[in-house]
Amino acid sequence: MLALPFIERALMYHPDKRLLTPADVGVSGFDVVMHDRPDGARIVSWVRARQSPDQPVYYYLHGNGGHLAGRIDRLQTLTAEGAGAVIMSYRSFSGSTGTPNEAANVADAQAILDWLQTERGIPLGDIVLFGESLGTGVAVQLAAAAASQPGTQMGLRGLILDSPFTSMTDAGSYHYPLLPVRLMLRDRYASIDHIAKVTTPILILHGDQDDVVPVEMSQTLAERATAPLTRHVLRGGTHVNHDHLGSMRMVADWVRTLRQRNPAPDAKTATEPVEAPSPQ
Repeated sequence: MLALPFIERALMYHPDKRLLTPADVGVSGFDVVMHDRPDGARIVSWVRARQSPDQPVYYYLHGNGGHLAGRIDRLQTLTAEGAGAVIMSYRSFSGSTGTPNEAANVADAQAILDWLQTERGIPLGDIVLFGESLGTGVAVQLAAAAASQPGTQMGLRGLILDSPFTSMTDAGSYHYPLLPVRLMLRDRYASIDHIAKVTTPILILHGDQDDVVPVEMSQTLAERATAPLTRHVLRGGTHVNHDHLGSMRMVADWVRTLRQRNPAPDAKTATEPVEAPSPQ
């Protein structure tokens, strides 16, 4: 029982701890920003300013392994037409200090969302949350909290969920059916409990060959959601591995439609598996 928190952390979080700059990996246009947290932790983010006020800002929340640099190709694609971007690293990832856990990850992510508005002057309605795998569990909670803010006239511009799970307990039970996962886990990332509170338009991407998060989980989330929603199941896509199928172009095209705010309430759709357009 004493070892359970360490076992959970080892199974759930696989950080690349190196402190690298965008220049170290041959990328320009991104700045490194350090965010000091009240408990002494320091969170690293990479930030790219948008080129004009009419462009959105993508706020990217990555998955449970690797380094910020591993997501840079996606961010460069999404910002190619002038959009801004910020990607934060969880505690112990990519030079951030501290220990990752659900409460800290959500609080740190919320703090940077607040920083974007107060320090960078980005209205909430210009920000598109992009959650990847584990990051979907953080992004859904942020989007639900934004919808409940008193006095908020315009919520987030959009919420993108790439390979989302219903909850970490469901995902853990899928992979370890003989273990008492529901009793063991403290970090549950229960998106299924928050998704109905989200009011911003939602885009879900999921590969039909995903063997990490079953594609049926994103279908369950789509059915529970109440916001306008589009779901693309990508033929041949695996877990967070469908960029070569043109999925980032799908994202950019979808975000472009959100310039016309407040889609009709009946705009919710869930697509059948589709062939993504070839990247150009």
